[in-house]
Amino acid sequence: MEELGFEDDSFTGPLPKEWAKMSKLRKLFLHVNKLTGTLSSNFGNAWPAMEDLFLSFNRFAGPLPSEWAGLRRLRLLHLATNKLTGTLSPSFGAAWPAMEELHLHSNGLTGPLRKEWAKMGKLRRLRLDGNKLTGTLSPDFGAAWPAMEELHLDSNGLTGPLPKEWAKMGKLRNLRLDGNKLTGTQSPDFGAAWPAMEELMLYKNGFTGPLPEEWAKLSNLKKLYIHANKLTGTLSPGFGAAWPDMEELNLGTNGFTGPLPREWAKMDKLKKLHMNKNTLTGTLSPDFGTSWPAMEELRLYENGFTGALPQHTNKLSGTLSPDFGASWPAMETLLLHENGFTGPLPEEWARMGRLKNLYLRVNKLTGTLSPSFGAAWPAMENLNLRTNGFTGPLPKEWAKMSKLRLLVLE
Repeated sequence: MEELGFEDDSFTGPLPKEWAKMSKLRKLFLHVNKLTGTLSSNFGNAWPAMEDLFLSFNRFAGPLPSEWAGLRRLRLLHLATNKLTGTLSPSFGAAWPAMEELHLHSNGLTGPLRKEWAKMGKLRRLRLDGNKLTGTLSPDFGAAWPAMEELHLDSNGLTGPLPKEWAKMGKLRNLRLDGNKLTGTQSPDFGAAWPAMEELMLYKNGFTGPLPEEWAKLSNLKKLYIHANKLTGTLSPGFGAAWPDMEELNLGTNGFTGPLPREWAKMDKLKKLHMNKNTLTGTLSPDFGTSWPAMEELRLYENGFTGALPQHTNKLSGTLSPDFGASWPAMETLLLHENGFTGPLPEEWARMGRLKNLYLRVNKLTGTLSPSFGAAWPAMENLNLRTNGFTGPLPKEWAKMSKLRLLVLE
Protein backbone atom coordinates (compact mmCIF):
# COMPACT_ATOMS: atom_id res chain seq x y z
CA MET A 1 0.00 0.00 0.00
CA GLU A 2 1.35 3.36 -1.09
CA GLU A 3 -1.67 5.67 -0.97
CA LEU A 4 -4.67 5.38 1.37
CA GLY A 5 -7.55 7.83 1.79
CA PHE A 6 -10.60 7.83 4.05
CA GLU A 7 -11.19 11.55 4.43
CA ASP A 8 -14.56 12.84 5.65
CA ASP A 9 -15.95 9.36 6.38
CA SER A 10 -16.94 9.79 10.08
CA PHE A 11 -14.46 7.15 11.28
CA THR A 12 -13.99 6.93 15.04
CA GLY A 13 -11.46 5.35 17.37
CA PRO A 14 -7.66 5.47 17.29
CA LEU A 15 -5.22 5.33 14.42
CA PRO A 16 -4.22 1.65 14.73
CA LYS A 17 -0.60 1.19 15.67
CA GLU A 18 -0.61 -1.92 13.50
CA TRP A 19 -0.72 0.36 10.47
CA ALA A 20 2.98 0.83 11.09
CA LYS A 21 3.40 -2.38 9.07
CA MET A 22 2.48 -0.50 5.86
CA SER A 23 6.11 0.30 5.30
CA LYS A 24 5.69 1.58 1.73
CA LEU A 25 2.98 4.11 2.55
CA ARG A 26 3.63 7.46 0.87
CA LYS A 27 0.31 9.27 1.27
CA LEU A 28 -2.32 8.92 3.98
CA PHE A 29 -5.49 11.02 4.00
CA LEU A 30 -7.62 10.69 7.15
CA HIS A 31 -8.66 14.30 7.66
CA VAL A 32 -12.20 15.32 8.68
CA ASN A 33 -13.11 12.26 10.72
CA LYS A 34 -13.67 11.65 14.43
CA LEU A 35 -10.48 9.78 15.22
CA THR A 36 -9.24 9.85 18.81
CA GLY A 37 -6.36 8.66 20.95
CA THR A 38 -2.69 9.51 20.78
CA LEU A 39 -0.34 9.33 17.82
CA SER A 40 1.89 6.28 18.00
CA SER A 41 5.62 6.94 18.13
CA ASN A 42 6.13 3.74 16.12
CA PHE A 43 4.98 5.42 12.90
CA GLY A 44 8.14 7.52 12.89
CA ASN A 45 10.48 4.71 11.86
CA ALA A 46 7.79 2.55 10.22
CA TRP A 47 6.89 4.88 7.34
CA PRO A 48 10.23 5.86 5.76
CA ALA A 49 8.55 6.68 2.42
CA MET A 50 5.80 8.94 3.86
CA GLU A 51 5.45 12.23 1.98
CA ASP A 52 1.90 13.52 2.57
CA LEU A 53 0.14 12.93 5.89
CA PHE A 54 -3.27 14.54 6.39
CA LEU A 55 -4.80 14.07 9.86
CA SER A 56 -6.49 17.45 10.41
CA PHE A 57 -9.99 17.89 11.83
CA ASN A 58 -10.00 14.90 14.14
CA ARG A 59 -9.74 14.53 17.92
CA PHE A 60 -6.20 13.29 18.41
CA ALA A 61 -4.71 14.12 21.79
CA GLY A 62 -1.30 14.08 23.40
CA PRO A 63 2.03 15.19 21.95
CA LEU A 64 3.42 15.11 18.44
CA PRO A 65 5.95 12.31 19.02
CA SER A 66 9.57 13.31 18.66
CA GLU A 67 10.11 9.92 17.02
CA TRP A 68 8.26 11.24 14.00
CA ALA A 69 11.54 12.87 13.10
CA GLY A 70 12.10 9.54 11.35
CA LEU A 71 9.62 10.57 8.63
CA ARG A 72 12.44 12.16 6.71
CA ARG A 73 10.63 12.44 3.38
CA LEU A 74 7.65 14.37 4.70
CA ARG A 75 6.54 17.23 2.46
CA LEU A 76 3.05 17.91 3.77
CA LEU A 77 1.96 17.34 7.37
CA HIS A 78 -1.54 18.52 8.33
CA LEU A 79 -2.55 17.98 11.96
CA ALA A 80 -4.68 21.08 12.48
CA THR A 81 -7.79 21.24 14.64
CA ASN A 82 -7.10 18.37 16.99
CA LYS A 83 -6.35 18.32 20.72
CA LEU A 84 -2.58 18.00 20.60
CA THR A 85 -0.53 19.22 23.54
CA GLY A 86 3.09 19.36 24.59
CA THR A 87 6.05 21.14 23.06
CA LEU A 88 7.50 21.10 19.55
CA SER A 89 10.55 18.89 19.13
CA PRO A 90 13.73 20.69 17.99
CA SER A 91 14.74 17.51 16.13
CA PHE A 92 12.05 18.04 13.49
CA GLY A 93 14.11 20.86 12.02
CA ALA A 94 17.00 18.81 10.63
CA ALA A 95 14.83 15.70 10.23
CA TRP A 96 12.32 17.21 7.79
CA PRO A 97 14.45 18.92 5.11
CA ALA A 98 11.77 18.33 2.44
CA MET A 99 8.90 19.86 4.45
CA GLU A 100 6.84 22.37 2.44
CA GLU A 101 3.55 22.63 4.36
CA LEU A 102 3.24 22.16 8.10
CA HIS A 103 -0.21 22.78 9.57
CA LEU A 104 -0.46 22.41 13.35
CA HIS A 105 -2.93 25.20 14.07
CA SER A 106 -5.89 25.06 16.45
CA ASN A 107 -4.38 22.72 19.01
CA GLY A 108 -2.99 23.19 22.51
CA LEU A 109 0.74 23.14 21.79
CA THR A 110 3.01 24.97 24.22
CA GLY A 111 6.59 26.18 24.47
CA PRO A 112 8.66 28.07 21.90
CA LEU A 113 8.87 27.91 18.14
CA ARG A 114 12.18 26.12 17.94
CA LYS A 115 15.01 27.98 16.24
CA GLU A 116 16.20 24.59 14.97
CA TRP A 117 13.22 24.58 12.63
CA ALA A 118 15.18 27.04 10.51
CA LYS A 119 16.68 23.92 8.95
CA MET A 120 13.40 23.22 7.11
CA GLY A 121 14.68 25.22 4.19
CA LYS A 122 11.85 24.38 1.78
CA LEU A 123 8.95 25.55 3.97
CA ARG A 124 6.30 27.45 2.03
CA ARG A 125 3.42 27.36 4.49
CA LEU A 126 3.63 27.15 8.28
CA ARG A 127 0.52 27.43 10.44
CA LEU A 128 0.82 27.35 14.21
CA ASP A 129 -1.99 29.79 14.98
CA GLY A 130 -4.42 29.10 17.79
CA ASN A 131 -2.02 27.34 20.15
CA LYS A 132 -0.34 28.41 23.39
CA LEU A 133 3.17 29.04 22.12
CA THR A 134 5.50 31.38 24.01
CA GLY A 135 8.98 32.79 23.60
CA THR A 136 10.51 35.03 20.96
CA LEU A 137 10.76 34.84 17.17
CA SER A 138 14.16 33.69 15.93
CA PRO A 139 15.94 36.04 13.50
CA ASP A 140 17.39 32.93 11.83
CA PHE A 141 14.08 32.12 10.18
CA GLY A 142 14.50 35.07 7.85
CA ALA A 143 17.37 33.75 5.73
CA ALA A 144 16.43 30.12 6.39
CA TRP A 145 12.94 30.25 4.88
CA PRO A 146 13.40 31.97 1.49
CA ALA A 147 10.44 30.05 0.00
CA MET A 148 7.96 31.00 2.75
CA GLU A 149 4.66 32.31 1.39
CA GLU A 150 2.17 31.92 4.25
CA LEU A 151 3.21 32.17 7.89
CA HIS A 152 0.48 32.13 10.54
CA LEU A 153 1.58 32.43 14.17
CA ASP A 154 -1.41 34.39 15.43
CA SER A 155 -3.36 33.80 18.64
CA ASN A 156 -0.47 32.60 20.76
CA GLY A 157 1.59 34.19 23.55
CA LEU A 158 4.73 35.12 21.61
CA THR A 159 6.85 38.02 22.88
CA GLY A 160 9.67 40.24 21.73
CA PRO A 161 10.15 42.06 18.42
CA LEU A 162 9.37 41.15 14.84
CA PRO A 163 12.95 40.50 13.67
CA LYS A 164 14.16 42.78 10.93
CA GLU A 165 15.97 39.76 9.49
CA TRP A 166 12.60 38.40 8.40
CA ALA A 167 12.89 40.84 5.51
CA LYS A 168 14.82 38.03 3.80
CA MET A 169 11.59 36.03 3.35
CA GLY A 170 11.18 37.62 -0.04
CA LYS A 171 8.19 35.53 -1.18
CA LEU A 172 5.91 36.21 1.77
CA ARG A 173 2.31 36.81 0.70
CA ASN A 174 0.45 36.33 3.96
CA LEU A 175 1.84 36.99 7.45
CA ARG A 176 -0.32 36.71 10.57
CA LEU A 177 1.12 37.61 13.95
CA ASP A 178 -2.01 39.11 15.50
CA GLY A 179 -3.12 38.28 19.03
CA ASN A 180 0.32 37.89 20.60
CA LYS A 181 2.41 40.04 22.95
CA LEU A 182 4.95 41.28 20.45
CA THR A 183 6.67 44.63 20.98
CA GLY A 184 9.15 46.98 19.34
CA THR A 185 9.02 49.04 16.16
CA GLN A 186 8.36 47.97 12.58
CA SER A 187 11.37 47.71 10.29
CA PRO A 188 11.30 50.01 7.24
CA ASP A 189 13.13 47.24 5.36
CA PHE A 190 9.98 45.14 5.11
CA GLY A 191 8.64 47.56 2.50
CA ALA A 192 11.06 46.75 -0.30
CA ALA A 193 11.68 43.20 0.93
CA TRP A 194 8.13 41.87 0.70
CA PRO A 195 6.94 42.82 -2.81
CA ALA A 196 4.47 39.90 -2.91
CA MET A 197 2.79 40.70 0.41
CA GLU A 198 -1.01 40.75 0.16
CA GLU A 199 -2.29 40.25 3.71
CA LEU A 200 -0.41 41.53 6.77
CA MET A 201 -2.06 41.01 10.16
CA LEU A 202 -0.22 42.50 13.14
CA TYR A 203 -3.10 43.67 15.33
CA LYS A 204 -3.56 43.20 19.07
CA ASN A 205 0.09 43.36 20.06
CA GLY A 206 2.22 46.04 21.70
CA PHE A 207 4.05 47.46 18.69
CA THR A 208 5.26 51.06 19.00
CA GLY A 209 6.65 53.79 16.77
CA PRO A 210 5.44 54.97 13.35
CA LEU A 211 4.02 53.13 10.38
CA PRO A 212 7.12 53.35 8.15
CA GLU A 213 6.58 55.34 4.99
CA GLU A 214 8.87 52.82 3.26
CA TRP A 215 5.98 50.36 3.50
CA ALA A 216 4.58 52.17 0.49
CA LYS A 217 6.66 49.67 -1.47
CA LEU A 218 4.26 46.89 -0.41
CA SER A 219 2.52 47.55 -3.69
CA ASN A 220 0.41 44.36 -3.76
CA LEU A 221 -1.04 44.84 -0.29
CA LYS A 222 -4.78 44.13 -0.05
CA LYS A 223 -5.30 43.83 3.69
CA LEU A 224 -3.38 45.53 6.50
CA TYR A 225 -4.63 45.10 10.05
CA ILE A 226 -2.41 46.72 12.65
CA HIS A 227 -5.04 48.06 15.04
CA ALA A 228 -4.91 47.76 18.84
CA ASN A 229 -1.22 48.53 19.16
CA LYS A 230 0.65 51.61 20.39
CA LEU A 231 1.68 53.10 17.07
CA THR A 232 2.25 56.84 16.79
CA GLY A 233 3.18 59.49 14.26
CA THR A 234 1.45 60.78 11.16
CA LEU A 235 0.06 58.84 8.20
CA SER A 236 2.09 58.96 5.00
CA PRO A 237 0.28 60.50 2.00
CA GLY A 238 2.38 58.21 -0.18
CA PHE A 239 0.36 55.15 0.82
CA GLY A 240 -2.51 56.43 -1.31
CA ALA A 241 -0.97 55.90 -4.74
CA ALA A 242 1.27 53.08 -3.51
CA TRP A 243 -1.52 50.74 -2.39
CA PRO A 244 -3.91 50.66 -5.37
CA ASP A 245 -5.22 47.18 -4.49
CA MET A 246 -5.91 47.90 -0.83
CA GLU A 247 -9.34 46.60 0.23
CA GLU A 248 -9.21 46.47 4.03
CA LEU A 249 -7.13 48.87 6.14
CA ASN A 250 -7.49 48.86 9.92
CA LEU A 251 -5.29 51.27 11.90
CA GLY A 252 -7.75 51.88 14.73
CA THR A 253 -6.96 52.06 18.45
CA ASN A 254 -3.46 53.48 18.17
CA GLY A 255 -1.99 56.93 18.72
CA PHE A 256 -1.77 58.31 15.19
CA THR A 257 -1.91 62.08 14.83
CA GLY A 258 -2.37 64.60 12.04
CA PRO A 259 -4.82 64.48 9.14
CA LEU A 260 -6.26 61.63 7.15
CA PRO A 261 -4.33 62.31 3.93
CA ARG A 262 -6.51 63.32 1.00
CA GLU A 263 -4.12 61.34 -1.21
CA TRP A 264 -5.64 58.18 0.27
CA ALA A 265 -8.55 58.80 -2.09
CA LYS A 266 -6.40 56.96 -4.63
CA MET A 267 -7.08 53.65 -2.84
CA ASP A 268 -10.19 53.26 -4.93
CA LYS A 269 -10.81 49.58 -4.06
CA LEU A 270 -11.19 50.22 -0.34
CA LYS A 271 -14.06 48.32 1.28
CA LYS A 272 -13.14 48.78 4.95
CA LEU A 273 -11.26 51.65 6.56
CA HIS A 274 -11.03 51.75 10.35
CA MET A 275 -9.22 54.77 11.80
CA ASN A 276 -11.27 55.00 15.01
CA LYS A 277 -9.76 55.73 18.42
CA ASN A 278 -6.70 57.68 17.34
CA THR A 279 -5.89 61.38 17.71
CA LEU A 280 -6.41 62.41 14.10
CA THR A 281 -7.38 65.99 13.28
CA GLY A 282 -8.24 68.19 10.35
CA THR A 283 -11.06 67.99 7.84
CA LEU A 284 -12.12 65.01 5.77
CA SER A 285 -11.47 65.39 2.05
CA PRO A 286 -14.56 65.59 -0.19
CA ASP A 287 -12.61 63.42 -2.64
CA PHE A 288 -13.21 60.36 -0.47
CA GLY A 289 -16.88 60.40 -1.41
CA THR A 290 -16.39 59.72 -5.10
CA SER A 291 -13.10 57.83 -4.81
CA TRP A 292 -14.28 55.01 -2.55
CA PRO A 293 -17.29 53.55 -4.39
CA ALA A 294 -16.75 50.07 -2.86
CA MET A 295 -16.65 51.33 0.75
CA GLU A 296 -18.70 49.20 3.17
CA GLU A 297 -17.27 50.06 6.60
CA LEU A 298 -15.85 53.47 7.43
CA ARG A 299 -14.98 54.05 11.09
CA LEU A 300 -13.52 57.42 12.04
CA TYR A 301 -15.03 57.93 15.49
CA GLU A 302 -13.17 59.06 18.60
CA ASN A 303 -10.79 61.38 16.80
CA GLY A 304 -10.71 65.17 16.52
CA PHE A 305 -11.95 65.73 12.98
CA THR A 306 -13.70 68.95 12.09
CA GLY A 307 -15.76 69.99 9.10
CA ALA A 308 -18.90 68.73 7.41
CA LEU A 309 -18.68 64.96 6.83
CA PRO A 310 -20.55 62.74 9.34
CA GLN A 311 -18.67 60.82 12.00
CA HIS A 312 -18.96 60.11 15.72
CA THR A 313 -17.28 62.00 18.56
CA ASN A 314 -15.91 64.68 16.29
CA LYS A 315 -17.04 68.28 15.73
CA LEU A 316 -18.76 67.89 12.39
CA SER A 317 -21.56 70.18 11.34
CA GLY A 318 -23.98 70.97 8.53
CA THR A 319 -27.11 69.17 7.39
CA LEU A 320 -27.55 65.50 6.54
CA SER A 321 -27.70 64.92 2.80
CA PRO A 322 -30.86 63.22 1.45
CA ASP A 323 -28.66 61.56 -1.17
CA PHE A 324 -27.21 59.17 1.40
CA GLY A 325 -30.53 57.32 1.41
CA ALA A 326 -30.37 55.91 -2.10
CA SER A 327 -26.56 55.77 -2.08
CA TRP A 328 -26.18 53.51 0.96
CA PRO A 329 -28.70 50.67 0.46
CA ALA A 330 -26.48 48.16 2.33
CA MET A 331 -25.92 50.37 5.38
CA GLU A 332 -26.54 48.52 8.66
CA THR A 333 -24.88 50.67 11.31
CA LEU A 334 -24.62 54.46 11.13
CA LEU A 335 -23.06 56.27 14.11
CA LEU A 336 -23.28 60.06 13.87
CA HIS A 337 -23.84 61.00 17.48
CA GLU A 338 -22.20 63.80 19.49
CA ASN A 339 -21.56 66.18 16.63
CA GLY A 340 -23.19 69.47 15.61
CA PHE A 341 -25.50 68.43 12.78
CA THR A 342 -28.50 70.65 12.07
CA GLY A 343 -31.65 70.45 9.98
CA PRO A 344 -34.05 67.52 9.55
CA LEU A 345 -33.58 63.78 9.43
CA PRO A 346 -34.13 63.36 5.65
CA GLU A 347 -37.18 61.35 4.66
CA GLU A 348 -35.08 59.93 1.81
CA TRP A 349 -33.07 57.94 4.37
CA ALA A 350 -36.00 55.51 4.33
CA ARG A 351 -34.19 53.93 1.39
CA MET A 352 -31.54 52.50 3.74
CA GLY A 353 -33.65 49.39 4.04
CA ARG A 354 -31.09 47.33 5.98
CA LEU A 355 -30.46 49.77 8.81
CA LYS A 356 -30.17 48.07 12.19
CA ASN A 357 -28.46 50.74 14.28
CA LEU A 358 -28.86 54.51 13.90
CA TYR A 359 -27.34 56.78 16.53
CA LEU A 360 -27.95 60.53 16.13
CA ARG A 361 -28.07 61.55 19.75
CA VAL A 362 -26.60 64.84 20.98
CA ASN A 363 -26.80 66.90 17.80
CA LYS A 364 -28.92 69.93 16.83
CA LEU A 365 -31.38 68.23 14.50
CA THR A 366 -34.86 69.71 14.06
CA GLY A 367 -38.08 69.07 12.18
CA THR A 368 -40.56 66.21 12.37
CA LEU A 369 -40.01 62.46 12.18
CA SER A 370 -41.12 60.83 8.94
CA PRO A 371 -43.86 58.15 9.19
CA SER A 372 -42.25 56.36 6.23
CA PHE A 373 -39.35 55.15 8.38
CA GLY A 374 -41.69 52.63 9.99
CA ALA A 375 -42.19 50.30 7.05
CA ALA A 376 -38.82 51.23 5.52
CA TRP A 377 -36.65 50.05 8.43
CA PRO A 378 -37.92 46.53 9.23
CA ALA A 379 -34.49 45.44 10.56
CA MET A 380 -34.05 48.41 12.93
CA GLU A 381 -32.95 47.34 16.41
CA ASN A 382 -31.39 50.41 18.03
CA LEU A 383 -32.60 53.95 17.28
CA ASN A 384 -31.21 56.73 19.46
CA LEU A 385 -32.31 60.30 18.66
CA ARG A 386 -32.14 61.88 22.09
CA THR A 387 -30.88 65.40 22.85
CA ASN A 388 -31.93 67.04 19.60
CA GLY A 389 -34.69 69.50 18.72
CA PHE A 390 -37.24 67.28 16.95
CA THR A 391 -40.87 68.39 17.05
CA GLY A 392 -44.26 66.93 16.22
CA PRO A 393 -45.68 63.47 17.01
CA LEU A 394 -44.07 60.07 17.23
CA PRO A 395 -45.57 58.50 14.07
CA LYS A 396 -47.86 55.54 14.71
CA GLU A 397 -46.41 53.94 11.57
CA TRP A 398 -43.19 53.30 13.48
CA ALA A 399 -45.01 50.34 15.04
CA LYS A 400 -43.91 48.46 11.91
CA MET A 401 -40.31 48.38 13.21
CA SER A 402 -41.00 44.97 14.72
CA LYS A 403 -37.38 44.20 15.69
CA LEU A 404 -36.85 47.43 17.61
CA ARG A 405 -35.18 46.82 20.97
CA LEU A 406 -34.03 50.35 21.89
CA LEU A 407 -35.76 53.63 21.08
CA VAL A 408 -34.47 56.75 22.84
CA LEU A 409 -36.18 60.09 22.16
CA GLU A 410 -35.72 61.95 25.44
